[in-house]
Amino acid sequence: MGMGEVLQQARIELRQNQQLLRLIEELEEQIDNLHFVNIVLGSEDDLEVVALHPETSTGIRLRLSMVQNNFHLFTLLQDVFVQQFQAQEPFASMPRNEVAVEAATGVAYPDTDDAFDSALFGFYAGGALDENGALSEQGAFAH
Repeated sequence: MGMGEVLQQARIELRQNQQLLRLIEELEEQIDNLHFVNIVLGSEDDLEVVALHPETSTGIRLRLSMVQNNFHLFTLLQDVFVQQFQAQEPFASMPRNEVAVEAATGVAYPDTDDAFDSALFGFYAGGALDENGALSEQGAFAH
């Protein structure tokens, strides 16, 4: 079992300890950095995702760990699409935001105030697609 799997299993086991979770929540504002423990325990592990890009008829299937929120997920998914389909438009003309990806994966954190992350394309839940797999205006608004 690799280090990532050991850490994932530890997070899963800690999440099952309801008494510990309540205690962390109660003390979060009083103890430095306990907020970050709460974020780690609140992250999603072993999340299977199928992401489709209807306009290009591409898609990916992945299993994610340590995903903290939708913004974190979108940064990671966007980078996978840009790398996986880099030879195909529109992805070929999309720049990779390596600083944001390194921060999102925990490799390195920017030490500059001008670091940023922005969406290169939108994300919608599956209900936004019509019966032909195209993004519908009504579905996009609702999802």
